[in-house]
Amino acid sequence: GFCDPGADPVYTPGAKCPSCWPPSNKACDCFAAIGFCDDATRLYQCSNNQCVQNNKTMIGVPLATCEQDCLPSNDVYLCVGSGQCEPSIDGHGVTKQECIHTCLA
Repeated sequence: GFCDPGADPVYTPGAKCPSCWPPSNKACDCFAAIGFCDDATRLYQCSNNQCVQNNKTMIGVPLATCEQDCLPSNDVYLCVGSGQCEPSIDGHGVTKQECIHTCLA
């Protein structure tokens, strides 16, 4: 992830990635959604409340993110102006996975 304010990345020989990424490096913004060092060939999508590996395209999220977002739930969510899904307080909305899909589309 990104470095805390005032922290610099630590590069360890043999490590796959540095300890963090500097927020000033805008090239990193593209990878923040899928994880900086996750294997891009192992991206998952939620299908019928199960995480399914997507080997055909570069669309999806790391398994841990998929498992968190794909769990069946009775909670309903709404896409708010900031482009994020938040729990609905009045019971009207869609599943978390549906919200994520439509809110980020």
